[in-house]
Amino acid sequence: MVIGVSIDREARKATVEYADVATRSFSAKNKAPDFVELSLEQEILETGIKVVDLLAPYSR
Repeated sequence: MVIGVSIDREARKATVEYADVATRSFSAKNKAPDFVELSLEQEILETGIKVVDLLAPYSR
């Protein structure tokens, strides 16, 4: 999957097909969730970086 525009040696913009990327965006001014909606269970945050996920997993 290629995202962005690549430039060849002559500094011309090469034609690149953009991949469909599913994005979720949130406003910085969202209302905080109610206390009863919060989760108390521990989860492991998957970063997508295999070495980090294996050797130093982050808890969410």
